[in-house]
Formats: sequence, structure tokens, C-alpha cells
Amino acid sequence: MHCTICGNTLTANSNFCAKCGSSIGSDRPVVVVQPPPERLWHPGIAAVLSFFFPAVGQIYRGKIFRGLLWMAAVAVGYWLLIVPGLILHLLCIIAAYTGNPYKR
Repeated sequence: MHCTICGNTLTANSNFCAKCGSSIGSDRPVVVVQPPPERLWHPGIAAVLSFFFPAVGQIYRGKIFRGLLWMAAVAVGYWLLIVPGLILHLLCIIAAYTGNPYKR
């Protein structure tokens, strides 16, 4: 007889595995603990990059085409007037900060 968790050889009358401590013959579900997912980008870094250079935070996130579009939109906004450029720049920072950092 073998342990279903670690594969250790068990004696015929044992109730617990000596190696991993799991109970033998119980109907309890087995809980598998997985490590937390790796974060691919940091929202704070993306926002700071977009603050100093519009749309670089989007490029840092891996959204290159979206970053280039934001860069063009902010440049046109600043070229037209300061206020539209500032508003677009602020929206660019917010867009770089939001999103799921565990996905590209």
C-alpha cells in the first residue's frame, strides 16, 4: 500500500503517512497549494514612466502599438493647446497604471 500524496510505502494498519503526515483512507479532499503567479509588470513603474515620457508606461507593459497611439495623441494634444495635452497626458498615465499586472 502506498500513500496517495507522496508515494511512501505504508504498513497495512497505518492511519497516517509517516513521511508527509496525510491521513490514509479519509474522505477529505486534498488541497494543492500553488505559488502565487509572477507579476509581469508593476503598475507604479508604468505610471511613473508615462508621467515623464507619455506612453512609455504602455510600452513597458508590452502594449507597443497602444503606446505609440497614446504618444501620438498626447503630442497632438500638446500641439493644439496645453489643456488638451495635459488631459490626454493624465489619461495616458491612468491607462498605464490600470490593468492586470499578471497578464500582458
